[in-house]
Amino acid sequence: MAAFAFPSWVGHLERRLPEVAVTLLLAFLWEARLVNGLIPCSDRVEVLRNQEWGTVCENGWDMNEARVVCQEVGCGKALAAPGGAKFGQGSGSIWMDEVNCTGSEDSLSECTATPLAEDSCGHNKDASVECAEQTEVRLVNGLNQCSGRVEFLRDRLWGTVCDDDWDLEDAKVVCRYLGCGAAESAPQGAHFGAGSGPSWC
Repeated sequence: MAAFAFPSWVGHLERRLPEVAVTLLLAFLWEARLVNGLIPCSDRVEVLRNQEWGTVCENGWDMNEARVVCQEVGCGKALAAPGGAKFGQGSGSIWMDEVNCTGSEDSLSECTATPLAEDSCGHNKDASVECAEQTEVRLVNGLNQCSGRVEFLRDRLWGTVCDDDWDLEDAKVVCRYLGCGAAESAPQGAHFGAGSGPSWC
């Protein structure tokens, strides 16, 4: 991954106007990982910048951010978004503060955040996530956890399903697998938005 350095004007602006929260759209790729949990997919969140792993501050951290992280690292649905360094305090830099996601992003790099949070946050406020363990089927971009675009995991890649011959019987299988209730409909035509990965037809 290419190293990224914030433009010099960011630090200048923070020095000149410390009362202003410098919020940037992180239009570069953070690499995220989960660290220090006792079970898979429940850990402290860390992100990589300039070849150094650092933590994320809990300020503004909620289920929307947890949904993004759980999806980004290949786990199941988000169950909780604990702060307070629940899975132990990290060390080194605190790379992100006041992260603000809608919950539909593919990674934290698509969310807004205040960078470089050492002055406003300590490692006692490191953010974590608790996700369900990875499944081979998920629903994306729906109104709730039991509606959305159907995606399958194959060769560590999430992909969509063609709607050719897709019907209520297929929807029943997916709903049963995910522990949802009875299938009510099986909409076609990218009803919940078009996917971006491969299409497993």
